[in-house]
Amino acid sequence: MSIYSYAEVRQQFEQLFEAAKTNEDVIIRSPNGDFFLLRMLTQQEIARKFPQPISDLSRNEIVAAIREVRDRS
Repeated sequence: MSIYSYAEVRQQFEQLFEAAKTNEDVIIRSPNGDFFLLRMLTQQEIARKFPQPISDLSRNEIVAAIREVRDRS
């Protein structure tokens, strides 16, 4: 596990991403003393945690529906 200061993060951003890719815990300490954990998420984790809405509507249909709701107000 590595802990980096805010200044180190700004200088070594790409290296931190590489460390996170190898499942190494990357902890970042902010200037006010808060700690944050940086880790890589897989595509499966992203899909599970942030599911995309499924819709067969076209862009134009969505815009038309929004305009209709606004016109009612």
